[in-house]
Amino acid sequence: MIQVKDLRKNYSGTETLHGLNFEINKGEIVGFLGPNGAGKTTTMRIITGYLPPSSGSVKIAGYDVVNESLNARKHIGYLPEHVPLYLDLTVNEYLEFFAKIMKISNKQIKDHLNEIKQKTGLSVVAHKQIGSLSRGYRQRVGIAQALIGQPEVLILDEPTVGLDPVQIIEIRDLIKALAKHQTVILSTHILPEVNMICDRVIIINKGDIVADSNVQELLSNNKIKNSYEFLIGSNPSEAEASIKSFRSVTSHSGVAQDKRSLIKVAARDDIRSELLKSLVLKNVDLVEFKTEKTDLESIFLKLVTSEKN
Repeated sequence: MIQVKDLRKNYSGTETLHGLNFEINKGEIVGFLGPNGAGKTTTMRIITGYLPPSSGSVKIAGYDVVNESLNARKHIGYLPEHVPLYLDLTVNEYLEFFAKIMKISNKQIKDHLNEIKQKTGLSVVAHKQIGSLSRGYRQRVGIAQALIGQPEVLILDEPTVGLDPVQIIEIRDLIKALAKHQTVILSTHILPEVNMICDRVIIINKGDIVADSNVQELLSNNKIKNSYEFLIGSNPSEAEASIKSFRSVTSHSGVAQDKRSLIKVAARDDIRSELLKSLVLKNVDLVEFKTEKTDLESIFLKLVTSEKN
């Protein structure tokens, strides 16, 4: 559905994209991630036909976004980070205006827009001015606009930015429902959202792809093994002495937190049981113990930090 081949972009002699290559298949929900300045927005603008590449190619449903731009754009629905809405129009007026721009026939407009409003939960506010709507409903209007013409590809840039927790859940559920019929690229800084919505993640940093994997495979392949955290209320020196006595321990570090100490431990083997017994026998005031877990945020930080160093 989407083919990106050796994609490069230069600004004033500086290359910001260094030959990106990836394909996204029909029906996939892909999280497109990267820190600020990584080239994420530039890539999305090229994919949508808004910005030309310096070299390389992008094809949407087989159409080149440069040489066959109009045909490619017919297959794309785009929600930018800042949705340019006409606040003085009602939801109906706004969607009808864009349906006519998209050359939806007069016979089809009513049924087509009713279906979109039902999908996006806009039927109840269809006669209200957009300027009177909450941020969450305005995001829905932007998504509804992106759905006009039944595009096969949806590109959503920060669709939940600025929303409250309830609105985020509503938009997240909406995206999941839409993905049953469309290929979705989702760009966001809210990493737990990617874990809940996406099948696959592409991470870009400084113009290069540093990860492209199924989300669960990425988590599994980067799983942190035998890494623990101890919050100690007293006797931190006794705790450190006990930890050092285990040959399996490869590293440990302590950080003072008010009157307590947070000690992180990494080991070659699973020594949780033995280590806890040792701390108890030494009368260490153990306030909290937990095994460090791998999440998308820790993997993301590891990848983009290692690339910078």
